[in-house]
Amino acid sequence: MSTINVDVSSADSALKRAEFFLSGMKNKLPGAVSRALNRAVSSGRAEAVREVRKTYTVKAGTIRESMNISLSNRENLEGEITVKGRPRSHSQYRISPRRDTTGNRQRQPRVAVYKNSPLKPLGDFIYRGIVFDRVGKKRLPIEAKYGPGIPTLVKNPSVTSAIQKTMAETFDKRLEHEVTRALEGKSK
Repeated sequence: MSTINVDVSSADSALKRAEFFLSGMKNKLPGAVSRALNRAVSSGRAEAVREVRKTYTVKAGTIRESMNISLSNRENLEGEITVKGRPRSHSQYRISPRRDTTGNRQRQPRVAVYKNSPLKPLGDFIYRGIVFDRVGKKRLPIEAKYGPGIPTLVKNPSVTSAIQKTMAETFDKRLEHEVTRALEGKSK
């Protein structure tokens, strides 16, 4: 399990500025910070999907379903993205052929986990979308082949740095917007 938190230490000056502007309306500050945090967390999830898709051949829906975001509120000013998952079947990545390779359609399964890599031979056959490999020379036993899980893909340093950067930028922008709305009397 991998967790990504919003690092607001870089946004310390924005928080102080918001506190200064809303000094007469102390009850408005937690709501503004909470809304900005929530937007930063949701934009971080979108950025994670984009960054993982740049490097790996996994589908966006598969990445998104492995992520869970917990939003902040006025009392609990914390937001986080939690990524859970086990190693994924190779059918979640680019695979050729897409159909079963049993019976008369026997072809070597080929898989590519990375975007710019060629399809590499892997396993003995595909059955119901899963790549299998025979353990011995006999027909049985067989074992399924798996690729990396989504938490492993998100832990890539280039992906996490891009997520943190996007979340910090979004938090700064949205906090400024929420403070402006509070000063105009349009926020709750």
